[in-house]
Amino acid sequence: MQDSKLIEILKVFSPKEWKDFEKFVNSPYFSTGRDVSGLYSVLKKHHPEFNSDNLDKEKVFATLYPSEQYNEKKLKNITSDLTGMAEQFLVSERLSADDKLFDETLAKVYKDKKNDKLFLKTLNSLEKKLSGEKFKSDSGFKENEILERLFEEYYIGNHKFDKSVPKRVKYTEYVTLTFLVTFLRKQRDKIIIKDYYNLDMTSPLLESVYESIDFEKMLRLLKEKKSEWLWLVEFYYYILKSLQNVDDNSMFEKLQNLFYQSTEKFDRKEKYFIFNDFIAWIHTKDYKFDTISSQDEFDVFKKMLEHDAYSPSENEFMSVLLYRNIMNMAVSLGEFEWFEIFISKYTEKLKPEFRYNMQNLAKANLYFEKGKFEDALGCLSKISYDVFMYKVDIKNLMLRIYYELDLYESAFSMISAFKNFLTATDEISDIFKTQQMNFINFYNKLLKMKADNKSTDAGFISKEIERKDSIASKSWLIEKAKELNKKK
Repeated sequence: MQDSKLIEILKVFSPKEWKDFEKFVNSPYFSTGRDVSGLYSVLKKHHPEFNSDNLDKEKVFATLYPSEQYNEKKLKNITSDLTGMAEQFLVSERLSADDKLFDETLAKVYKDKKNDKLFLKTLNSLEKKLSGEKFKSDSGFKENEILERLFEEYYIGNHKFDKSVPKRVKYTEYVTLTFLVTFLRKQRDKIIIKDYYNLDMTSPLLESVYESIDFEKMLRLLKEKKSEWLWLVEFYYYILKSLQNVDDNSMFEKLQNLFYQSTEKFDRKEKYFIFNDFIAWIHTKDYKFDTISSQDEFDVFKKMLEHDAYSPSENEFMSVLLYRNIMNMAVSLGEFEWFEIFISKYTEKLKPEFRYNMQNLAKANLYFEKGKFEDALGCLSKISYDVFMYKVDIKNLMLRIYYELDLYESAFSMISAFKNFLTATDEISDIFKTQQMNFINFYNKLLKMKADNKSTDAGFISKEIERKDSIASKSWLIEKAKELNKKK
């Protein structure tokens, strides 16, 4: 049964949902006529892994019906019933957790039951809840659109056409706004997907629509007509335009100003997406013009944290990648005091299974930059290397620590292991591999000079490193090369 749909569903249940599902199963209201409580009790013993050999179909059947011969159809029927109840339970939980969806569904029920009083009361409740909602582009104004449509249908049904028309205007506005924001967002995605994955996100319809809309004219008219929605269309238009014109810093500054003037209008998830838009712009610009905008990127990260937009919602953890990127940026800019506060405050925002390793990696980087190389090595030794996702970060930092501590034998051994790892692994991109390979090659040259106390070529290597584009830990390599050059 391990591969059954039922088991796949039950695996996603949280501990609380599992307990609530037991009540659901035992409720006579939800019964399909067959008693599925026995099957539930059998499966309960194997939650949450469901990987026991005792979940073999025939063994499960023998447990449920010890005096009967195995009957495939009978087991299939009871399994199907419990599967249906599990799906019904999940839908019920979703409905209970979303008060707006609950009101929307209830209003439709009252409408079908032709109870205008309860219908309007429920719509008014929904309207009140939506009035306090902040904007999120992934859903736009779909809930508002449904609300206004329901109001319009009510007024038309009661022959109050003077009241139905304003509602039609309103939901048409919501449909239009949702389309515009979604369309502009997808045009932005088209650029990112092409730049990052070299894939085309296009079609004759999408291209024709985009080429037909004069957004500049639209914004001008919205401003002239004093539309309340100017800010929204303008903002998402500038997200797209800034990415189309990464050479125009003033356009990016305008985009940021528009956002910081209206942050209270966006929900947390949208802020999270917007800050990632800012990071995408910086990365695209740096890639196109071969520039480094570490301070600009770090400033965006700081703003992201100030606005609690480090994850899409309060219930979601900070991604390990974001934590790592902030760590690397803070370290590269020498923001050590700020970084110490970051470690103490935001490590707990990671998933529990990542906290210990990431905290030790962060502290190792901090100690290294402060010249406490043995402390840095001690932190790295605490990391569960076999399961840690950032093995390259550890190897790179360890090589630099070995260099600083004159641990030549360990360093040369690590060089060989690092090269073999990069050659064999498919966990990292070719670009990242190239950066690390270039680092290893220059590191090896510098290490040999230091170990042999021969630094005649250090000046030449320093210039060679400076000319090299794709190289990890470049500033550190240049610093070490210059130190050797002074010893000539």
